[in-house]
Amino acid sequence: MRPACRPESDVMAHEYTVELRFLGDDLDPEEITKALKLTPSSLWAAGDPSPVRYQPHWSYNGHDAPGFSEHWADLDAGLSFLLGRLDNRLPEIRLIAQNYQAVWWCGHFQSSFGGGPMLSSRALSDLARSGIPLFIDCYFSDAESDRKSTRLNSSHVLNS
Repeated sequence: MRPACRPESDVMAHEYTVELRFLGDDLDPEEITKALKLTPSSLWAAGDPSPVRYQPHWSYNGHDAPGFSEHWADLDAGLSFLLGRLDNRLPEIRLIAQNYQAVWWCGHFQSSFGGGPMLSSRALSDLARSGIPLFIDCYFSDAESDRKSTRLNSSHVLNS
């Protein structure tokens, strides 16, 4: 039950994105694609043109699976979906993570301060079993600016 501290219409919206990400200056996206037999949802290789300096990365969000959502209202549901989708590939994921930084990356988009995600004990157990840390990147999103987000200085990494 939500405390009655403000009218329901004033309660902020939270939205989440979830991905498995591999990062590294010497990252070889084709190597990861072949090892996991998955098409990445996004990637950036060293030398690719970009208006922002990104670290090379390979990301997968489950875009090719039934039940996929680009944005989740519930972080637990999004993580459970992605962890379930990749469960049979955990040995390969752990092997790749020996050569590159690996994270379960979650974007947390909110329209005002306060509140946040809640994770079930099952999701926490599945995250721990994967051996890959969880990274939650927080963004403030003004509803009037049509999801133009500015990064908060409050990113969090939870190591398993």
